[in-house]
Amino acid sequence: FFRSLGTMDYALAELQLDALRAAEPPPHLPLAAAGELPPADAKARTPDGWSLFNIGDAYPRAAVRFTGADSLTLWGGGRDIFGARDEFSLLARETTGDFSLTATVAYDGVAHRHAKAGLMFRASPDENAPFVSVVLFPSGRSVIGSRAYPGGPVTEQTLLVGAITQRLTLERKGDTFTAIAESSAPNLQKAERSLTPPMPVAPGWLGPCVLSHDGAVSSKVDFTRMTSGSGK
Repeated sequence: FFRSLGTMDYALAELQLDALRAAEPPPHLPLAAAGELPPADAKARTPDGWSLFNIGDAYPRAAVRFTGADSLTLWGGGRDIFGARDEFSLLARETTGDFSLTATVAYDGVAHRHAKAGLMFRASPDENAPFVSVVLFPSGRSVIGSRAYPGGPVTEQTLLVGAITQRLTLERKGDTFTAIAESSAPNLQKAERSLTPPMPVAPGWLGPCVLSHDGAVSSKVDFTRMTSGSGK
């Protein structure tokens, strides 16, 4: 019996821990965690050229379902990407030089308030690798975040606030990365920010990313109207 405990997958009760740490008790605490586990028919297999990563040994494991030529659903686990060590799920292809990647991002179901989903360029699949990302929180806040060197701090800047579905773009031109966030009707908004971290021009990994911020369940996110340009 005790030997079997060493082979089980463990998970932290994030909602309960947040309630215990809160200055004021929440009005209610659901017994079930937010989010969900991927269905059995969402496989970890990907089309040629794509790779599915569980960065930092993220749990629950990533899963993906391609729902069209330019759309997919990605389930992702992991604790966060805003520290020195990352835990999240990444679906990516190798790219070199300039690029542009755009997708409409929307959470499908309930998610932890600190969950994140969006687009990322990453120097490598290492858990402390440099990266630039544009991500959307379930609250509707989008940010551009970056880590300039392995294990370094992550900086973030807010783009839009309050649009729970956003069309996100991540571009690179030379040394400059640009993130664009656009909201849909009726409250059309657009925000754009650029930065020039010392990222190598050597091949890196580019694609959709998701983290649940909950060790028990995945975040389920739909990426639609996905388009890319430049890069190889």
